[in-house]
Amino acid sequence: MLMKRKWIVAVAVVAMLIGGATVASAQFRMDIDIPWWLYVGLSPALEDELDAEFGTVDIAKYAIVVPNIQAYYMFGGSLLKIGVGARLYTVLIANFIYPSIVGEVRLGNFDVNLNVGGLAGLFVAWGGFFETVTGPWATFDLSAGYRLTNWFRVGAGVFGIMQTEYPGEFPYVIYASAKFIVNPGKKTKIVEED
Repeated sequence: MLMKRKWIVAVAVVAMLIGGATVASAQFRMDIDIPWWLYVGLSPALEDELDAEFGTVDIAKYAIVVPNIQAYYMFGGSLLKIGVGARLYTVLIANFIYPSIVGEVRLGNFDVNLNVGGLAGLFVAWGGFFETVTGPWATFDLSAGYRLTNWFRVGAGVFGIMQTEYPGEFPYVIYASAKFIVNPGKKTKIVEED
């Protein structure tokens, strides 16, 4: 039963990625996000163990960066877009991918993103380690940023994890980030001045 579940999750993830890639139009988008974790919100038990105040630990001095890649099929107008796809967290030798939904509001060069994902995931590590992760868990990522170009954004956000098995626990990370936006089907108009 466990092996069957692994294959179902693996096939679903591959189908989403292949389906998204074949739609190489203005609606397919991939974001490469490089967040620098500044603060970590902890549970009361970890808070006591680490002697933290107000449930957070300042980790900015450690320069913890866990890049993630998001691939979505986006639809909507110029102000509000909704996307369905997958998110991959990577530290090169270990990767975790899971399905997610993103909502984006764009006001000029400013944009606000809300990303919700979870329920099932796939953990893959160097050396052929492969494990599915299922259960009542979800991730939430709320970020705001300023687009310096059509393909690069700087911003900040908060990322949290919720598990129904631990209702009193809601660990989160506050971060600053640089995001590269790859939109292969979108044509950028260049306006020439006379």
